[in-house]
Order: sequence, then structure tokens, then C-alpha cells
Amino acid sequence: MERRTAIAVLIFTAAGVAGCNGFPTLIPAEEARVQPPKPLVQQTQRVPTEPPAGLPVEITGVAGRNWLITATRHTVPASALRPAGSAGARPVYTFAWDEPPYDRLLVPVTPGVYAEYREVWQ
Repeated sequence: MERRTAIAVLIFTAAGVAGCNGFPTLIPAEEARVQPPKPLVQQTQRVPTEPPAGLPVEITGVAGRNWLITATRHTVPASALRPAGSAGARPVYTFAWDEPPYDRLLVPVTPGVYAEYREVWQ
């Protein structure tokens, strides 16, 4: 009985090791920091969200990229933000801890409330 158990464990271990494909090739941290992420979903049609009055649907050229408004609103203190540029006469912010390339941009809607913009991947 013990021999059968030992053989079964050996077979399952061999099958488990044979099924492993190893770890992915790692890239240097500095390169990973600026490398764009792989898209999880392929978007086939871009339907912009209706922005609040006075906000543009799309912002071009801030941080060298194009940005599209989302339906997300953030209520954050001004101390958690830092300037990232401007869109016309409106200032554009990002979170204080975010470094280029930015994940999102924030444009003030009302005091303390910011509309989120995400990068447009072409």
C-alpha cells in the first residue's frame, strides 16, 4: 500500500513539474517603468462620455499623449494632486505620487471634485 502511494505521489509530482513552463523573462525595472501595459481588452469603437459643461471630451498633448474623459469623478484634497499641464485655460492635475507616464489626468469640475481622463491607445 505504501509503495502504491509513493508511486502515485511520484507520478503526480512528475506531471506537475512537466506542466510548468517556467517564469516569464524579467525586464529591467527602469524599462518596465516606462513600458506601456499590454491591453486587457481590445476596444473596437470609441464612444466618449458626455462631459460636464465646459470640459473637453478629449485632451491632446498633455504629457505627450492624448486623453479621453471617463465617467469617473474623484473627490480628493488639493494636497494629493500636482500640476501636469493645462488644457486650454483649465489646469490639468495628476496624483502627487504618480510619475510619467501618468495613469490618469484629473481636471477640476467643481472645487474638490475632478473629472478623470485616461490615455487613448491608438
